[in-house]
Amino acid sequence: MSIMFRFILAIYSLCMSIISAGVILIAFSQDMFNRTSEFYKNNIRFNSYSVLITVFIAVVFFALSLGFLLSALKTGKDRNAVSNHTNTGEIKITLKSIEIIALTVARRIDGVKDIRAFVKNVDNNVLIKMMITVMPDVKIPEITAEVQMKVKEVVEEHAGVKVNEVKVVVDNIYAGTVSNTYLTDDNKHTAVDNKKLYPVSKPITEEPADKGE
Repeated sequence: MSIMFRFILAIYSLCMSIISAGVILIAFSQDMFNRTSEFYKNNIRFNSYSVLITVFIAVVFFALSLGFLLSALKTGKDRNAVSNHTNTGEIKITLKSIEIIALTVARRIDGVKDIRAFVKNVDNNVLIKMMITVMPDVKIPEITAEVQMKVKEVVEEHAGVKVNEVKVVVDNIYAGTVSNTYLTDDNKHTAVDNKKLYPVSKPITEEPADKGE
């Protein structure tokens, strides 16, 4: 939304607020209603110049109302895409395409096990939210910062759209599973049996004494 459009919308809203307040006052005040009727009869109804001005103002407000309505309908229709204007025309990139770019980038980062992305159109820029599952041995502040930096950089470079913000939510910590297996390592083993990995002490058994002793 351009600055000029915002300015016109602000003026339009102010005028409509004043008109609405006046209509409410006239509706609840008989004296105000009578004064308004007299003013209309004496200054507008039989004065062609005043009629032209009144019609002109009404046409301007009608055109503005219609323009704002069409703009609102167009914004709702294009909410699933971001537009770029070039010298040769308009380019639209869907939010789904931007989501795929963000997912591709994040999945290449070491320590990210699973990820989901959500992209929102904000005034023809985008806000990206990443829900990630990380490996248990990573430093969460470092990996989330890396996801934010790389996703923003690649999306802006490849899609040509402005990324207002990249939100990262660590949704889960990955815990691998192995079925009916014992992993041995010197004096420790890990019992899994379709559950999370829990290190436990390896049982130590005493060697039987020699019978000859």
